[in-house]
Amino acid sequence: MSRIPNLHLVGLVICVAALAFGYLYLERTLGLEPCPLCILDRFVFIALAVIFALAYFQRPGARDRIGYDIGALVMSLGGTAIAGRHVYLQNHPPDTLGDCGAGFWHMLDQIGLEGAVASALQGGGDCGTIQWTFLGLSIPALTLGLFVVLFLLSLVDMIDAIRKRHLEYPT
Repeated sequence: MSRIPNLHLVGLVICVAALAFGYLYLERTLGLEPCPLCILDRFVFIALAVIFALAYFQRPGARDRIGYDIGALVMSLGGTAIAGRHVYLQNHPPDTLGDCGAGFWHMLDQIGLEGAVASALQGGGDCGTIQWTFLGLSIPALTLGLFVVLFLLSLVDMIDAIRKRHLEYPT
């Protein structure tokens, strides 16, 4: 069985495109400020981009591909959880979310990484606001879809790598 071509490259392109779109268009062109959950999503996209880039440029064998794919699966699930939480917050009445609180970078300076992440995941009024939509989907809903696609890409590549490894070393 031949390797499914360039799934790591596809994942890398998706991550870079999502980051570029978020920063260059949504933030710099439209002037939208990312909420704390959006910043966490960006961190996940960066981590996934690094994993996909390493996997693509290193061209690992089946065993190492499985390792990269497991890393990408875990990060994609984390991104899915963050984006899912964000969609959940957006579908609740604003008066039930509390105030917006401080920005992520301020929280990071004041209470450290663990506290900032915990506070961001609690969400606030800022995270419940829908600032922009495309085809009726909010930014977090689109992000959730991308994380699901990245999860599926990694899963397909891992299944292919497992099959290839089994063919190389039959039991």
